[in-house]
Amino acid sequence: MSLPRIAVPLFALFIAACASPSSGLQPFESGTSRVGLAANITSVDAEADSGGTSERNTFDASLNWGRFVAPKVELGFTTGISSAEQDGAESDLATLGGYGRFYFNSDAAVRPYVGLDLGGLAGSSDAFDVSGSFFNVNAGFMTFFNSNVALDTRITRGWTSQDFDDGVVTDTVTTDAVAVVVGLSFFY
Repeated sequence: MSLPRIAVPLFALFIAACASPSSGLQPFESGTSRVGLAANITSVDAEADSGGTSERNTFDASLNWGRFVAPKVELGFTTGISSAEQDGAESDLATLGGYGRFYFNSDAAVRPYVGLDLGGLAGSSDAFDVSGSFFNVNAGFMTFFNSNVALDTRITRGWTSQDFDDGVVTDTVTTDAVAVVVGLSFFY
């Protein structure tokens, strides 16, 4: 069974399990802030405009800061680094973007959410300058250890478009990936 097929039933179970509030935990309120650190490893097929598909192995780490604009709505900024290997070539990228999340509840020990991330990326790969964009759709949940610290686990479906330019030739590489992302979030 593929990851997307099992993700929907698992996510539905978490929503059902999180319907009742948990005593002792603070609910999200407008003005609450969150700082999160997350990482993932992905292996995907990357497709170039010039033709051909090859395997791309990527490690991503991100830092994000968000603020709740309503008890179940968080908006924020994300930045990160990405290190990838494809056909023996290595690339290092920096990302900067924004995100939004909707939480299905704001006062349980496990709080499921859906979200969107989008932004730009830039860096280098061997003799090429790299620039481009990313767009991610997320479904996940926060598991709280206490009112201020939570484990953030999510499934991300992401798309990137990266232009590789060596001053003579430009090629665009696109990826379409599913990843499990794990991180730690701090609320204040």
